[in-house]
Amino acid sequence: STTTVQEFNRRNGLKLIIRAHECVQHGYEYFAAGQLLTVFSATNYCNEYNNDGAMVILVRDEWTGEVKEHAQVIKSGAVDTSHGWNDQQFRAPSPMRSRADAGHEAAVRGAGGDGRVGWPT
Repeated sequence: STTTVQEFNRRNGLKLIIRAHECVQHGYEYFAAGQLLTVFSATNYCNEYNNDGAMVILVRDEWTGEVKEHAQVIKSGAVDTSHGWNDQQFRAPSPMRSRADAGHEAAVRGAGGDGRVGWPT
């Protein structure tokens, strides 16, 4: 609920939660008075939903240090994948991360201090 999100953010010193993995029609959707942002990048999910996709770009103002989010829509129908990918649309899968990569990622995550994910207020 809106109240739950707002209370969670208040208790944890957050301004915004960004989440993914839920299909929304226009690629992104704000909830709880703008304190929760759902982003879904897959356009035309399962070749069935005719939804747009989106991505979020985070930009830090170099003078104030404030971080702002900018959702960018990826329009549905831009690529027809109903018959698979053609050579111009396909790229090889990303390689599996090694244990060394995972260790580096954990070190980077821990570098923030308190380990919280989100934006401090």
